[in-house]
Amino acid sequence: MHLNTSADDDGFVGNPKTVMKMVGGSEDGFKILIAKGFVIVFEQGIIVITHWKINNFIRKDRYKPTLYENEVQNLSQTKNGMNVKEGGCHLVD
Repeated sequence: MHLNTSADDDGFVGNPKTVMKMVGGSEDGFKILIAKGFVIVFEQGIIVITHWKINNFIRKDRYKPTLYENEVQNLSQTKNGMNVKEGGCHLVD
């Protein structure tokens, strides 16, 4: 939930470890989110919430594009709006 509230309008969180420390989350809990495919981790430590666009709607007049343009280029979306990493699907649709 706290990662969700810390995400930008495209579902990216630039500081997931900081959020985890603030709320008392464990490293194991974070690894479970990764293993279950709820978040995608990039090399820089940035994450994206895989089901962000399925569960969130932001009006066009309030939408602000993400700052993580390079990471966006490595993602694609399924028909239902789920984020998947290019170069291999980590989840089966």
